[in-house]
Formats: sequence, C-alpha cells, structure tokens
Amino acid sequence: MGESTSFGWTRRTWLKSIGATALMGSGAARGSQTGAITDADLLRAFTVWRQHSKQPFAVPDAGARAVLLEGKILKRRLPPRNGAPDGAMALVVTDYSQADMWLGSADGKHIGGSSEEGDLITYDLPKKGDEMFRWYGLVDLPVPFSDRHFLIRTTVNSAMSRATDNACWERTWVLEKDGLDTMRPIVAAGKVKGLTLKRFESAIYVPANIGGWLALKLPGGKTLFGYHASSSAGGEIPDKAVSRLVFWGLGRLMADVIGHAARMRSHYVGGHSPIKSGDGGLVPLY
Repeated sequence: MGESTSFGWTRRTWLKSIGATALMGSGAARGSQTGAITDADLLRAFTVWRQHSKQPFAVPDAGARAVLLEGKILKRRLPPRNGAPDGAMALVVTDYSQADMWLGSADGKHIGGSSEEGDLITYDLPKKGDEMFRWYGLVDLPVPFSDRHFLIRTTVNSAMSRATDNACWERTWVLEKDGLDTMRPIVAAGKVKGLTLKRFESAIYVPANIGGWLALKLPGGKTLFGYHASSSAGGEIPDKAVSRLVFWGLGRLMADVIGHAARMRSHYVGGHSPIKSGDGGLVPLY
C-alpha cells in the first residue's frame, strides 16, 4: 500500500504486521510453471535490475534461483540497509505480463484512499513528477502500545525503464523524514478525518521505512516479480519482531498480488482511473 505498500507494504499488511490485529497467514500461492525459463534468464534479469535499482539487494544465489525455476515463491530475510533494520523480500516467476503484475500490486482497496480496517487513518497528499503514491497513515494500536504514524513517498524509477528498454520496472518508497512538519498544519486545519492535533502529537513517528516492488520481463511473456521492505516501528516494538511478521506475511502478500493480476484484463478497462507505469507514463487501459 500509497504502499506500500506499502510500513509501506500494503496498508493491510502494515496494520497487521505491528500487532494491531491477527497475524496474516503465509498463503500457499505458487508462481508460474517456468518451462523454458533458465537460470541464465533469471541471472541476466537480476543483474540488469541491480545495476539500475534505487534500493538493490544481493542477487539470489543459484540455490535460491532454483526455487524460482521450480515455480515457487522465494522468501528471504534482508540485512540492514540504508539506515533501516533487517528486512525481508519475496520473488516469484509468473505467467502474467509485466503490466498485469504491476497493476495487480498497485490497484485495489489495499492502496486506495480508504482501508478495510477501522484502526488505520489515512490521508493522500498531492503527487508530482515520478511520484506514484504519497500518503500519511496513523495506526491506532491497543494498550500498552503507542500509536504509530508515517508519511510515505513512492516513486517510479523511470530512469531504469529507459536504460533497460522497458524490460525492468521498479517503484520504491521511503519515509519522509520531515513528515511531521509536513502533516502538522494539515492536521491542525482539520483536513484529516478522525485525527486531532493532540492525538497526532502523541503518536510515535516511525524511524525507518524503505522498500519497493520490481517487475522484470522474462522470455515467453513471463515476469519476475518481487517485493522487499525494511522497516522499524520504533519505541517499544522490537525491530526484529516487525521483520519476522513481515516475513511471515510475504506468501499471502504475493498471493494477493497474483490474484489481482489475474483480474486486470477485465478490471483495468474503460472508466478505470489510469495508473502510473514503470516508465513514468500511464499503463494503457485494456
């Protein structure tokens, strides 16, 4: 969910991951029957992506790539990076196109202007340039936890798309370090429904939150799709607890995205609001 998803994953995952509701299941989704896809194809795609990524992680080793070639979802933990603590990532090879997977991770209630949970307050801010999402969230946590809030900015890596002739799409998010200063006058003006300035000031602004999504073209119209996140809730919630919960939810998250992707050809049609693509333009309607 914004995202990030997107702490920037999806809004649903964010809420569940820090203990406000029951844990998200691991899911049982599988990827593509990879068929003619080879290890060389995967290694080539990973290498090119990593050369141009704004938030690269290490190329999976041969054993990990073998998991992808078997049509399974690959899940791995990530070491601390860019000022964020331990994180997690998931990858899968799918039969759906790059655009379908991109849309499947960027369309739906999980990143719309509202949330299916009543304990999450959100506010969408104006976007510009390569920004795809920019949103504020406040999570109402049960006692004894303090509320958490954050301002997330998700941008498309259009330079990557140009450098790879559209073979690699990526969007990444970061926590806006001055998010409190940005949001304070907005909250004070009463523009965020259900949020008072007193409650805003008493919440803990999360100290770290980065991540991204990648959709890489493979031969035969298949896509190597991935998600990664590294976040901290701060305060009394240990970073490693957050990392574990994110890791446990990766299977369900990828299953949700694949499920959305399967519906895009009939869903993302005339009348649908256009969604920014990995090249910085708009994904054409089907």
